[in-house]
Amino acid sequence: MPESDPTNDVRLDPRLIPARTGVVLCDLQNDVSRGSGPFYNERAIQVRERRVIENGVRLVKGARKAGVTIFFITVVRRPDYADVVNQLTEFVATGKAVPSKQQISLLQGTRGAELVEELRPQQSDCVLVKKRRSAFHATALDLYLRARDINTLI
Repeated sequence: MPESDPTNDVRLDPRLIPARTGVVLCDLQNDVSRGSGPFYNERAIQVRERRVIENGVRLVKGARKAGVTIFFITVVRRPDYADVVNQLTEFVATGKAVPSKQQISLLQGTRGAELVEELRPQQSDCVLVKKRRSAFHATALDLYLRARDINTLI
């Protein structure tokens, strides 16, 4: 069998096919991005310093124009926190945050759980809720990607 030419391998093609590409944006909610509560202050500083919101707006605008599917992944918690599992994170271990069940944030129906104003979803976008760190664990993201035959994520 002759050695394959990688320049002809479609899996390595650097061109994006918009219909098979998705942009995944995670946790760009008011509590996280604006620093509500002690746990998210550190992250909000990083969001500001790295211009995450501004860069996200540019990315989404260009992706929508190209016909790329946008996925917003959010974290939403029940008001009684019955859906939260305490996790030891670096922030908790270093005293920069309280354990998950003591963080009063991302509560269902509150402004803090809403996506930031600059990144409001459009009707063609997909908004999914996650309960753990991964956008894939116990969410419909994999199903949406397969149903749309999306094989490239940004």
